[in-house]
Amino acid sequence: MQRLDQVLRELQPVLRTLNEKSNALVFEAAGSTDPQPKKATK
Repeated sequence: MQRLDQVLRELQPVLRTLNEKSNALVFEAAGSTDPQPKKATK
């Protein structure tokens, strides 16, 4: 039981992140701004 309790405590930050942002396993969890396209040069 102690091992299970320890594992659950270690998983809490990951579970919290997934609760806030469900696609955090695929994309970065940190909220970054969308990339802006560079201005075309003529």
